[in-house]
Amino acid sequence: MKHTTMSGVFTLLLALVLMMVSSACEHRPLIDPANRHFLRVYFDEHIRNVTYGFYDRAQQDSGCTVPKVMRIALYNPSSGKQVYEGYLQKSGHDAKGNYVEGYIPVSEGVYHLLMNRFDGTSTHLRNEYQYQDAQVYTNPVSKYVMDNLQSTRDGATMLEGNILYEPDHYFVKSAEFVKITNAIDVDTLRTTSGDYYTAQSVVKTYYLQVNIKGAEYVSSASGYLTGLAGSVYLSNGALNAQDESCIYFPLKSNHIAKRSEIAQAYTTFNTFGKLPNSNGTLTVVFEFKTNYGTVQVEKVELNELFETDMVKNNQWIIIDKVIEIEPNPQSGGMQPSVGDWGTVNGELTI
Repeated sequence: MKHTTMSGVFTLLLALVLMMVSSACEHRPLIDPANRHFLRVYFDEHIRNVTYGFYDRAQQDSGCTVPKVMRIALYNPSSGKQVYEGYLQKSGHDAKGNYVEGYIPVSEGVYHLLMNRFDGTSTHLRNEYQYQDAQVYTNPVSKYVMDNLQSTRDGATMLEGNILYEPDHYFVKSAEFVKITNAIDVDTLRTTSGDYYTAQSVVKTYYLQVNIKGAEYVSSASGYLTGLAGSVYLSNGALNAQDESCIYFPLKSNHIAKRSEIAQAYTTFNTFGKLPNSNGTLTVVFEFKTNYGTVQVEKVELNELFETDMVKNNQWIIIDKVIEIEPNPQSGGMQPSVGDWGTVNGELTI
């Protein structure tokens, strides 16, 4: 009798386990294939003409790196609120270029789609849970940098505490009213023309150069440019007009000139762009630290220069002015080494 009871209990338990397994396999799949969608994003790496120190097409390099991870977000078109967030991190390359791809499990519906870089170093994302408010921005420079800028100590400029580090190239793609439907097999999300999506950078790269006389008296130099946007909206690429900022950059020199020669101080810098209705003038502030312990501050207004074809077509800011570095009144100062400026030999041909 005891043996019969135990056998019956075992049979009952086995039947219950089989029923649970059968139910899980048939009615509760881990991922519903009808909700799984393939997404590939290419990167437009054709950053407009950039040169480092001298114009040579072989040397043109935007300095940008393509993302290794892209953030994917879907938003309710009515409320603008985020309803899904995922990441693509399988990278590849083909004849069309570099891309990342992956799958997103999303139920059918109509969404606003936003794809943006996730692995930037100096760029940060804010307000990302609301489609129209999502922005990318950069942080203010460190206290050390601020304390070492003579012009800010003199109170001779601009927006207090709003000198920012330059942004990385930040790739973004948005698409509104994307219709996602359930399918038996995994389907692919594409543009309205049937192509894969392509992300572009919301950052521009500029080359800036100014002539200097007396470069042998300079040990290091830096500068910042006013009237620029400190952030940009991801949904439409519009500059944040309420976030007027400055971009900080170090300067290099093409060679250490003799007193009678003209050298060039130059840099390349990234920015979200120039605000069209800046409250102040577009001004670059240079600071040259001499090897005898002084700082020489020079300002140049760039409003008219920014309207020239050279800036519009090439994003080259070539300043004609010659800045003359004052020699040591006591003479006999230490001479800077070549490495202080990061030398590059060559000529700029316009």
